[in-house]
Amino acid sequence: MIDGPTNDATNSDNLTGFNSGQGYGLEQSNISQNQLDSNYGVIEEAGNTSLHKLWPGNYFAVNGYSWNSIDFNDHDGWSIVGAEQVNYANQLVFENSVSGKFYIHNLDRYWNYVSGDWLTGASFYQAESDFGQDFDNDGVIGGNSYTTIESKGSVELQKDSAGLIYAKPANGSSDDITTSGQHVGVNTYAGWSPVAAETINGQNKVIWTHTNGTMAEWDVDSNWDWTKNNFHTAGSADFLKIETIFGMDFNNDGVVGSQGDLSSPTLEPLC
Repeated sequence: MIDGPTNDATNSDNLTGFNSGQGYGLEQSNISQNQLDSNYGVIEEAGNTSLHKLWPGNYFAVNGYSWNSIDFNDHDGWSIVGAEQVNYANQLVFENSVSGKFYIHNLDRYWNYVSGDWLTGASFYQAESDFGQDFDNDGVIGGNSYTTIESKGSVELQKDSAGLIYAKPANGSSDDITTSGQHVGVNTYAGWSPVAAETINGQNKVIWTHTNGTMAEWDVDSNWDWTKNNFHTAGSADFLKIETIFGMDFNNDGVVGSQGDLSSPTLEPLC
């Protein structure tokens, strides 16, 4: 049972247990699938576990002849959109229709709460694959494909089919680039394009350029979430210094850094 004054899917205190049984009319041989669908309202039937809704606040997760009653009052945009058994453990995915965010409850085989977390980036696409559902309605279930924006240096800057951007270290996996936890992409800021990502002396950085030639230099944390930025006017000393450090021609003038800079690119701290 999921209940509580807030009905917030992210609050594990609201998950106090489930009422479980073996059929009791839901999928007994004398009850057809059509009767089940019409009487209990289908939310989804992908994968090995189907999700049904009897009335507001009362869901059923059905796996074979086993069923579990889930009490959760849809509230503040939250509702349950998927139920599945993955590697003998049960999972529920919640969607907030207001924010567009997703949250997962990890449960043991007896539907006892174990843990919960936001679904973003790689974890979101893994959940789509595990549940066999297209949660974000982008026409693709899991396995999101990435396109390289730039791959110079030790970090590759990527984008997905929706235009959201990622940083992929040479020996790591793709990590979503965010600001205050919100995934950003090529269409997030009018006139701005992400052009590079790199780790400089232990500091993760993302570089953006504007159609007017201005550069935005983001400092991001270990999770590639924005912490601060600096703006550099096109052709300024700091702009050209960033070109030298990244080894990239951001203003497309055919020169990396200033023409008078004949030294090798350096990874010295930015100032």
